[in-house]
Amino acid sequence: MPGASVSTVSHSLHKIRRAAAGPLFTKRQVAIFAPEIQARADRLVNRFNYEYKSTGRVLCISEAYGCFSADIVTEFAFARGYDYLDHPEFKATFVYMVAKVVDMMHTLFHFPILRTILKKLPESWVEKVNPKMAVIFAFRRVSVPG
Repeated sequence: MPGASVSTVSHSLHKIRRAAAGPLFTKRQVAIFAPEIQARADRLVNRFNYEYKSTGRVLCISEAYGCFSADIVTEFAFARGYDYLDHPEFKATFVYMVAKVVDMMHTLFHFPILRTILKKLPESWVEKVNPKMAVIFAFRRVSVPG
């Protein structure tokens, strides 16, 4: 991800990119957003209590926390809520796909030719091979300019 702050190799470039995001993560900004975080934490706990407590149902906690985190990050970063916490059994396709993309990043980092090939393929082809990628493409269209 050449344009991403997290993959910047040069310290000076990373410092510039980090500084651009810095104002978003001040104590004041986080405090302003705290009620949103608390509201989602309350929704998560309520679902635990009503759908799982004393029911014998199995809860995949990583999926639940994935939905919780994705709801917070998308609301904070893009001012748009996707309500992943409301998905049945916390099975949000987007959260699952992000985890799979992150798993793939290690391979793509070491074999950049694969990344180049994947980026050149039409989205419609990728969706035929893996229909769940449609969720990632749709999210990218609404959250990444131009």
